[in-house]
Amino acid sequence: MLLAVCLMIAALPLSVSAAGEYVPGNPRWSGYQNQVQWDQPAGAASGDSFEYEAQLLLGDDVVESKAVEIDTYLFFTNDVVTRPQEEYTIRVRARWIMIVGDPDGQYMVADVGEAEPPHEHSYTQKHDAAQHWQACSCGERLNVAKHSYGDWRETKPATETEAGSRERDCTVCDYVQTETIPMLEHEHSYGDWQKDETQHWKECRCGEKTEVGNHTFDDWTITKEPTTTETGSRERTCSICKYTQEETIPVHEHSIHDEAWKYDDTEHWQECSCGERLNVANHIYGDWKVTKEATETKEGSRERGCAVCEYVQTEAIPAAGTGSPQTGDSSDIALWISLMLASCGGVLGMLFYRRKKAAAGK
Repeated sequence: MLLAVCLMIAALPLSVSAAGEYVPGNPRWSGYQNQVQWDQPAGAASGDSFEYEAQLLLGDDVVESKAVEIDTYLFFTNDVVTRPQEEYTIRVRARWIMIVGDPDGQYMVADVGEAEPPHEHSYTQKHDAAQHWQACSCGERLNVAKHSYGDWRETKPATETEAGSRERDCTVCDYVQTETIPMLEHEHSYGDWQKDETQHWKECRCGEKTEVGNHTFDDWTITKEPTTTETGSRERTCSICKYTQEETIPVHEHSIHDEAWKYDDTEHWQECSCGERLNVANHIYGDWKVTKEATETKEGSRERGCAVCEYVQTEAIPAAGTGSPQTGDSSDIALWISLMLASCGGVLGMLFYRRKKAAAGK
């Protein structure tokens, strides 16, 4: 039997593995007593078997080295592990072996490859949203801890219409935590009156409007009088928002503003709305009318009206008195004729009376 096994071994080819080909992965404490375990080398083919050497280090010092075939775990005793497990470093190396027999029962090592050098941890800083740690390519993680943050700094202010943002850095690793700042609660604040050509209102910065209404204007004020060659202008102001409406007054064309005639002692006329006098002319009189007869001691009066307007000219009639009428004045001829007839009648009466008396005396 022994001879047969030896012949088989002699017939097998010698296998040489390249350096770094068979590196056990993720050496770790299993959590069960002082058991150490690791993963089979990533480069192993199906059916490959290995011999492993596990080293337990405290700092740079190797506390103990142990070897095992095929299995990917082993135990260190309590006499060796005297400090908390997390203070130790585990290194595992492997070499390929050829076995004859049953790996789970009786077997013999028929051939061995070169032993891989022990794994040297090389750590880089890693993090996620909750923690940071130092990670080795083998999967070993050291110094796992929650982030330690500095102060928040605002990167975008929140407004009443948009959310803002802020961030803070972990003081250990490069992780930056970001957070949304909610929109500010809005309180309406209305400023001065806003206006257009027809309405006024007050407006909040969010766009909400209040007190919307049409303009309430005062009376028009003429700012420039129109002429017959130039336009004028006028304006009026809203009594609420002080909006000023302006309007052009067209070039003036004369027209009779009032059909009624205006007049003075000598002339009559009609007026345009601008005040211009139109159809100016002297009065055209009718006949005199005596409104009060003159006596010997009191003046009379007479009047005559303009045939166009309502002007009435009045004139005094002198008192009769004892004087003669003024030259060229025929206003009292009838009076003088009456007086003269009365005088003649008196003279004739006296003559008639004397004659009658003389006849009676004969």
